[in-house]
Amino acid sequence: MTLTTEWLQDHIIPDPRRSIPKATVRKKYAKYCLTASLKGVNDSTLGKVLKSCFPSVETKRLGQRQKSEYFYVGISWKYVTDDDTTENQDPEQEK
Repeated sequence: MTLTTEWLQDHIIPDPRRSIPKATVRKKYAKYCLTASLKGVNDSTLGKVLKSCFPSVETKRLGQRQKSEYFYVGISWKYVTDDDTTENQDPEQEK
């Protein structure tokens, strides 16, 4: 679990104005585990570790009906790439 904590702290920062889709966090974490030849933790454990690293983070369902998805609200990617620009969203815009 220590490597999971380190990965989260290396890639995510607290930001009360932003949110990240849960699926994106999971996908990027799984890619890290695959490239590092590690056995990652399951979705539930990843969420618990993330919340222990960032206690103020909330989980919310955002988006329009039939198109909503779950987000971690209160965090942002530390290093934004072209892929992340559409994923770091302002929670107020989603309501």
